[in-house]
Amino acid sequence: MSQSSSRIVWIVSYPKSGNTWFRILLNYIIQGVDEELDINSLSFAPMATQRKVFDQVANLISSEMTAEEIDDLRPDVYRHIARTAKTLCYFKVHEAFRCTSRQKFLFPPDATHAVIYLIRNPLDVAPSFANHLCVSVDDAIFYMSQNFSLFDDSQGRPCDQFPQMLQSWSGHVKSWTKQWPGSAHVIRYEDLLLDPLPNLRHVAGLLNIELSDEGIAKAYELSQFDRLKNQEREAGFREKPNVCTSFFRRGQSGGWREELTTEQVSRIVVDHDSVMRDYGYLAKN
Repeated sequence: MSQSSSRIVWIVSYPKSGNTWFRILLNYIIQGVDEELDINSLSFAPMATQRKVFDQVANLISSEMTAEEIDDLRPDVYRHIARTAKTLCYFKVHEAFRCTSRQKFLFPPDATHAVIYLIRNPLDVAPSFANHLCVSVDDAIFYMSQNFSLFDDSQGRPCDQFPQMLQSWSGHVKSWTKQWPGSAHVIRYEDLLLDPLPNLRHVAGLLNIELSDEGIAKAYELSQFDRLKNQEREAGFREKPNVCTSFFRRGQSGGWREELTTEQVSRIVVDHDSVMRDYGYLAKN
């Protein structure tokens, strides 16, 4: 694999698993700034499904193309971006790792520097996802169990993104941790909250970023969830779907204990038992 063309860092997660918070945090680390940034001016790590990125690179109009035609060209679009980039470039991804109908890897390994996969307890994902979609928690739990779920994050806004194939929550995790033909660096959202420094040190090394522990700690402080909520409360957040009341909701670990019924917890555990055990969300037998 040519190092000169392996420039893309995919920041991957199932929706509502801390991806936006992590992107803001990583942006502070990379820039090394020591003052709060406007979340609405964030251009770091755009969605990999943005139509305008595809249209500009491919010099085509995606709205006039079929989904299969777009899929077939996306790997080459990413390769072109990686080949022409002078430094690492970052993309946010919610899609499951998969192949196109012509058996091409949608996210080409030869264009990839690293995959950072954020995982969050599905018991906490469910109520947050329900809020995001403006549906009941039961509907969100059902959605998370479906192997062929389609996520369209352009709700209430012009359709500026391609629909995203998610798979179930468990299927999404396994697609990137088992089927990706490289090694994904997995970070538990809960560990970032509890003890961020070891994980962020590792990420900085993975991305060839030289930053002191003090600098990393400052970046973490500036991206605290309360700061993000305050900014959204005062000025809104452009990534928030119109259908939900707020994008930055609780940002906690374990909030599901107050939000889910016993029956809802049981359904999630039945649906995702194996993967939850693998990542420490259930005690192993």
